Amino acid sequence: MDYKKIYDQIIGKANSEVRIKSPILYYESHHIIPKCMGGTNDVHNLVLLTAKEHFLCHKLLIHIYPNQTKLVYALWMMSNGSNVYRRKYLKVSSRDYELSRKLYIETHSEKMKGRIISKEVGKKISESKKGFKFTEESRKKMSESQKEKIGDKNSFYGRKHTEESKKKMSEKSKNRKASDETKLKMSKLRKGRKHTEESKKKMSENMKGIKKKKTICEICNNEIASNNILKHRDFCIKKNNVGDSH
Repeated sequence: MDYKKIYDQIIGKANSEVRIKSPILYYESHHIIPKCMGGTNDVHNLVLLTAKEHFLCHKLLIHIYPNQTKLVYALWMMSNGSNVYRRKYLKVSSRDYELSRKLYIETHSEKMKGRIISKEVGKKISESKKGFKFTEESRKKMSESQKEKIGDKNSFYGRKHTEESKKKMSEKSKNRKASDETKLKMSKLRKGRKHTEESKKKMSENMKGIKKKKTICEICNNEIASNNILKHRDFCIKKNNVGDSH
């Protein structure tokens, strides 16, 4: 297939028409020669395309320039449904989504091979993130975009895990143990945190119907929830002076 010929035909058709961005007609600006290939923001290198034409052109470009990882990334971003307006005018098929995702993973994994972040760089990244807080406006925007993504079946966030993928994730999570250092960090983060009344209600509702495993305390012979048995034993020992030599 002559990908370059098809690409030129789409660009030629768009250039032959008088296209203007407006609320009625949705168009996207496209670099005829990609920026990663030396293309500029010059008027002669820009063309207005429909969302469908734009996606198709980027799909053709990964075949015309197969070694350009930036073009693969651009196609993945278009398939991922990050643009609200594009989602309205473009429905990415599951096949195209799979193709863009596969190519992105392949190129990204090759790019990251052998990369080691130095301790100095790691510290700088960590320090730059300390104290960073999102504004209320940015939080609202993120919340709204997430809601839209969850409702969109073509979006990554709107997709549901199959039973097979759930089993795989469950198997991977088994035998995973947090290091002592990680446990200390989590403990410090949780200190002083208080649950709201709303969160308490939700937790209470989630816990309803769940049967807790119980263990018999050898000191008082009472059945205690397995996750609280160690604390209970300490309490029993202090209460009954078990093991007290005095």
